[in-house]
Amino acid sequence: MKTVFIVLGVVLSLVLQTELSIFGIAPALVVVATYYIGINAATGKGMLLGSLIGVIEDAAVGGMIGPNLLGKGLVGFFSSSLFEGVFRWTPLLGMLAVFSLTIMDGFVVYLSQVFYETPPAPWSRAILTIVVQGLLNAAIGIFIKPKNAE
Repeated sequence: MKTVFIVLGVVLSLVLQTELSIFGIAPALVVVATYYIGINAATGKGMLLGSLIGVIEDAAVGGMIGPNLLGKGLVGFFSSSLFEGVFRWTPLLGMLAVFSLTIMDGFVVYLSQVFYETPPAPWSRAILTIVVQGLLNAAIGIFIKPKNAE
């Protein structure tokens, strides 16, 4: 049953990501879904599920398969290993983690497209979009806790 809710959450985030727009910029809700899965999974499983989500997003968007696979795989890996050792979850750390992982994913996807395809947008527009997506996702990151958080 939990798997069904996770799949529905990922599909819903993909749909909402294409339909919502704030200041003309679509939020990166798939990163938030990947972060949630990652913080509640083991490191290898978080990376595997993040990569799977990335492949699905690449297939849905069209174009080259790989940029989102790499970006979401890294988000799954880093989010799953973030709270395992040194760090204890707090709302501020959750916000900073989602912000940082969104920025990382945005740059990985953008740079992959720049190097292997044609640039989807000029640098200035890409940086603005990635930072706004990070800020929008950071607001959501306050509320996403790992299952083992107190």
